[in-house]
Amino acid sequence: MSMYRRPSLGSASSRLAPHHDILFWTSLVALIFAIKAAFVLFDRLPIFYLGDSAVYLSSAISDSMPDDRSFTYGLFFIRPILALFGSLGAVVVAQSLVSGASCILAGMCLRVGFDAPPWVVAVTAITYAFEPLALTQERLILTETVALFFLALFVLVGLVYIRQPRWYLVVLLALIGAVALSLRTSFIPMIVIATAAVVLLGAPRLWQELRAGKKFLPVFLLHAVLAVGATAGFHAAYKQYFSYMTGSPPSYNAGGGFFLVAAWAPIISQVDFPNERVANLILPNVKYELSRRSNRSVNRFWPDGLVGVIIKAENGNYLFAQKLAGKIARNAALRDPLGVANLAWETYTDFWDREIMNKRLVKEQGDRELSDYLLKYFNEHYDEDLSGHHLQSSLVKQWHVSAFYWYRFLLLSPLLSLLTIVTAGSYRSSSIFIGVVVCALMVVNCALGTEAVIRYLQPVAWLTCLQLGQVLCAVPTLWRRPALVSAAS
Repeated sequence: MSMYRRPSLGSASSRLAPHHDILFWTSLVALIFAIKAAFVLFDRLPIFYLGDSAVYLSSAISDSMPDDRSFTYGLFFIRPILALFGSLGAVVVAQSLVSGASCILAGMCLRVGFDAPPWVVAVTAITYAFEPLALTQERLILTETVALFFLALFVLVGLVYIRQPRWYLVVLLALIGAVALSLRTSFIPMIVIATAAVVLLGAPRLWQELRAGKKFLPVFLLHAVLAVGATAGFHAAYKQYFSYMTGSPPSYNAGGGFFLVAAWAPIISQVDFPNERVANLILPNVKYELSRRSNRSVNRFWPDGLVGVIIKAENGNYLFAQKLAGKIARNAALRDPLGVANLAWETYTDFWDREIMNKRLVKEQGDRELSDYLLKYFNEHYDEDLSGHHLQSSLVKQWHVSAFYWYRFLLLSPLLSLLTIVTAGSYRSSSIFIGVVVCALMVVNCALGTEAVIRYLQPVAWLTCLQLGQVLCAVPTLWRRPALVSAAS
C-alpha cells in the first residue's frame, strides 16, 4: 500500500485537478519569490570569502581562469550579470532568484518522487526559503547557490527516472551532473555514486513495466551502459574544456592533489614519498607539524606549509608538484585507510565543537576586506563601492550565526535517511536515492576536507528539508496503522 497515496477523486474533481495544480504552483512560486524579494530589499550587499571570492571575481573581469577552482561560475554567471547590470548587487539578486528556484525544485522532488500532498510541498519549499545557509550563500560571491540549483535538478531527474525509467533521463542526469561538478568538484564522488544508484533503484520499476524478463535484461543493460558512457563522456568533455580554458592538462581540477595531501597530512610519513631523497627534500622544510589536524589548512595554503614546500621542491613547476602531492596522498591512503577514516571521523566531531564552529561561522560570512585591486576596479568601472561590507551587520548574518542547532541537526542527516527509508513504503527506492546523496556528501565533506566547513553543509540542508518533507508525508499514515493505534490506546 502506498505510504503517501492521496485519496482518489471523482471525475468532476479530476477534471478540475489541472486547474488546481496550476493555481497551487503559481501561488507557491509567487510566495517563494516574494520571500526572496523581501530579504533582498533589506539586505542586498554582496559579501566575500577570501580568497575564493577574489578568484571568482577575477575570472569574471579578466581572461585569467582559475585552475584550482571553478571557472564556469565567474565566466558564465557573474560576467553576464556585470555586463547587463553593472553591479555585484545584481549578482545577489540573481542568486536569490536561483535559490528560490531551488526551493521550488525541492517541492517538485517531493511531488514527483513521493506523491507528497500540496501542503507538504508548500511547507518544504517555504522552509528552505528561510534556511540560514541558503540565505547567506545568496549574498556570498561563491559557487554554492548556483551549484545547488544544478544538484537539485540532478536529484529531480534521478527521482523521475526511479519512478519512470527512460534511457534519455540517464543521459540528462549525466549532463546535469557534469554541469554541477564544473561548479563544485567536491560533487564528483557523489555524482558518480548517485548515478549508479539511480539505475539500480529504477530496476524494479523497469521490471514491472516490461513484465517479461527477456525484455528486462537487455533494456537494463542498455541503461547501465548509457549511464557509464554518458557520465564518462560528459566528464571527459569537461576535462578537455577545462584544459582549453586554463592551459592545464585535462583534469577536473589542477589542484586536486594539493587538497588531498593537505587533508591527509596527519597520516603522511616518509614511506609515502616516491623515495627517501624526495622525502628528505620536503619533510624537514615543512614549518607546520603534519600530525596536528588543525594545521591542515595552513599546510595547504601557506608558502611554508606542506604544499608550498612540495611546489618549491619541484622548482615551482605546479603540474609536477600537483602530481607528486597526489601520489603521496594516495600512497598514504592505501597504506593507512583506517587513518583516513579516523581523520574523517575527527573532522565530523569538529562540527560539534561550539568554539570551532563559532569561529567558522564568522569567517564564512565574510570577515575580511576585499583586495585593494578589486575595490579600485569596481569603483572605477562600475562606480560601486565594495569596501567595508565585512563590517556591516545584517539580519541574514545574525540568522546565520544564531542557527547553530540547525547545523547540528544537519549532521544527523544520515540517521534521518535511515528513518525515511524505513517509513517510505512503496517509495523506498526514492528515499534510498536521497539517502545515498546525503551520505556521499557528508563523507566527502569530512574525508576530503582540510577542516570542518559549515558552508559545505548547504546541499545537505536542502536534502534534509526533503527528508523532513518525507517524514511529514509518513506521519499521518503511520499513526493510522493498527499497531500504533492500539499502542496509543
